[in-house]
Amino acid sequence: MVCTEALEKMYLYLDQEVLSEDERLEIEAHLNACPFCFQRYEFESSLWSLIRKTSLEAPLPESLFTRIEMFIAGF
Repeated sequence: MVCTEALEKMYLYLDQEVLSEDERLEIEAHLNACPFCFQRYEFESSLWSLIRKTSLEAPLPESLFTRIEMFIAGF
């Protein structure tokens, strides 16, 4: 796996979504072998953790739910 492919799939890997077992293993092998991609993964992983933590602490305003529902209804 090359860096561009690993970086493209990294978000799926972080979110534990839509990857086959082979793809997951390929990404893990690449991250173990490539310091650049591993550093990027560490940054993104930390950022996602921070976002998850802070989003659980602050409730979303009701108006946001209404706008999201209206947006979805438009599809």
